[in-house]
Amino acid sequence: MRAALPALAVLAAFGAGCASALVWQTKTGDRRQWVQVLEDGKGQRVKIGASDGPRYDGIGVDAVAVSRNHIAYPARRGTQWLVVHDGREMGPWSGIGELAFSPDGARLAFSAERDGQWQVVVDGRAGPHFESIFAHSLTWRTDGASLAYAATQAGHTHVVLDRVPGPPFDGVGRLVFGGAHFAYVGRTANSFSLVLDGIAGLPEERIGELAFSPDGAHVAYAVGMADRERIVLDGREVTEYGAAQISSLHVDDGGGLTFVASSGESARAVRHFDVGPAYAAIPELVVTPAGRWAYLASEGRVARAVLDGVPQPACEWANNLVASPDGKNFAYLARRQGRTMVVREGQQTLVDAAVDGSLVWSRDSRHWACLAGDPESRAIFVSVDGISRRPFDVRELVFLAERKAALAPGSEQRLLQEIVSGELALELASSSSR
Repeated sequence: MRAALPALAVLAAFGAGCASALVWQTKTGDRRQWVQVLEDGKGQRVKIGASDGPRYDGIGVDAVAVSRNHIAYPARRGTQWLVVHDGREMGPWSGIGELAFSPDGARLAFSAERDGQWQVVVDGRAGPHFESIFAHSLTWRTDGASLAYAATQAGHTHVVLDRVPGPPFDGVGRLVFGGAHFAYVGRTANSFSLVLDGIAGLPEERIGELAFSPDGAHVAYAVGMADRERIVLDGREVTEYGAAQISSLHVDDGGGLTFVASSGESARAVRHFDVGPAYAAIPELVVTPAGRWAYLASEGRVARAVLDGVPQPACEWANNLVASPDGKNFAYLARRQGRTMVVREGQQTLVDAAVDGSLVWSRDSRHWACLAGDPESRAIFVSVDGISRRPFDVRELVFLAERKAALAPGSEQRLLQEIVSGELALELASSSSR
């Protein structure tokens, strides 16, 4: 029997025993070496490959940050905390919060507390003092040139962009970069405002989805007032959808909108103002810069993918819709007649015990991979184009699951996909050399 398993179900189905000395483990960003936190009677240490790091009284495994060629982690010595970045110690501090590398791994930011005051440290330079820093709010611009986060001071909340605090609000959310632009939602009393490049817009009763176009030239957001839901594009209201709730909002470089409008027990995909058929739910919608779009829809016990507006054959279950990097192809996991498969542009490949959320494309858009299991041997491996290629140590999923509560909401699947993407790149490089 073929089945799709969520990551936590894999742990139950295939199991993993961890030696008492092993506290936590993952791999470096390039997937070539193990990063392990080990414990003995003298303390804890981080081991990278065959290289042992110094012992500390404790390692903050929930905040360990790994990029392609860099690693940083909190380490406790006595009552004080340090941040160890590629072997270099920074601190001491009374406490350490979130650690976040820039997308290219060249810059490190982290929140730290001393004497009851919190600061964000970027490239070793501490920023302004605050009473608290919002968890999971460290947000890098795609090119790593700017950092934003949310903090509180004197009963107010501020968004800080490149060390400069913004105006006070009662609350903030949805910190988003779009090219050279930056936006977030600020709340004052019972109204909300979109703050774009430091300028607050008109107050609204509710602001929901917020999205920039890939080139950052356009910004759109959903606003609500009583029983009206509408979309504002570049400061101008462009459409109204009554009581429908807007989700999965996308803006293309030409300012075209794609989104899901849900009302009552039905949901419809809307593409450039063309309204699609009604389904019970549309949990996933993907739009690519190449102009393609797709979504997964469900109705009762039937699910299906819809590619560029064309419904695909029905299945019992569908999930994990992903677009190739060049934006020209889609793939997703599906189950038909009890068999789990990867469906790629109509081509079906059966996969045993596929791990939901692990499906990825190769960087050249020519191959796909996911985590899969062998029920007989109870082994996990990386399946490349449907062929079992690389054994996978399930303990890495164990420790990922244990960290789930400390991760930013929704980031578990992204981390899982980064793991599989790295393994796929190594396999393709190895196959090429062979």
